[in-house]
Amino acid sequence: MLRSLFEYKRYEKTYSQILVPYNQYVVMKKWAARLEIPAYLVVEQGRGKGPGSGEGSSFWVVEFNPAERPVDRPGVEMKGSKGLFAPWSAEEGAVLSAEDFTEFCQWIARGRVGDL
Repeated sequence: MLRSLFEYKRYEKTYSQILVPYNQYVVMKKWAARLEIPAYLVVEQGRGKGPGSGEGSSFWVVEFNPAERPVDRPGVEMKGSKGLFAPWSAEEGAVLSAEDFTEFCQWIARGRVGDL
């Protein structure tokens, strides 16, 4: 059973704004709407080497808002890159430790009860 979709990014630095290629943002929203499941943007930040590494990674998680239209999140350009990017600020979503992220994934696998 498919319970959710994830767009996963990994950065060695921590950023105050996350930019996702606009076409990826639109596709994730469409898939989530058609499948009637939640979609999440997950960004691993820091110098850790993945969940459980204990080296300082954190996971920034935000649920795509199914009611949000692409026009509600205007695309921005990123210097040195082609195309538009959908921006998210650090205030959106939640920052989780590796342990909390593991618990979050288990919560999703169990059928997600409540909000993030």
